[in-house]
Amino acid sequence: MDILSTDQFSMDVVDSMRTVLDQIALPPPVVKFPGDIASEDSPLRVWLTSSAQYSKFAASPNFRQLQASTSTMARASQMKTHPFSAYLSRGDAGLWNGFLLLKLPHLIRFYASNPVKYCADASSNVESTANVPDSFGNNFAIDRSIILGGQAAAEAFAASEHSGIPFFWKE
Repeated sequence: MDILSTDQFSMDVVDSMRTVLDQIALPPPVVKFPGDIASEDSPLRVWLTSSAQYSKFAASPNFRQLQASTSTMARASQMKTHPFSAYLSRGDAGLWNGFLLLKLPHLIRFYASNPVKYCADASSNVESTANVPDSFGNNFAIDRSIILGGQAAAEAFAASEHSGIPFFWKE
């Protein structure tokens, strides 16, 4: 695993992951929101990012221009009864290349010399371990993000009909 302090969560990363998901035999199922008539033609998956990742991504002029476009706001208005439409309208979430980008409620971060588990082979579930480079020191860290399919998003973001409190999950 080659990690550099210059590696950042960007539009290119999201575009690359979209290409990967489009090419695998059984990608995670898409997320469908009530009233979202674009869900069949332009399906979405949820990508949970750290606040730092989201902020860096959202600072891109291309992303800001797209978010301000009528197509993004139209998509949000189609989901008018769903809580995600409010996130989109406020700018707390973003749409990019088939992903609904949201901030993780809990940070998953790795610092210099911390071990990071990952799968080196996409066709295997065998984990490998690499350490965050010591050269990262106190200036850099690695934030983990998570891509969720439809069922996971439905469970993770559901709210109790009695209290309105969001469902809690723990890895």
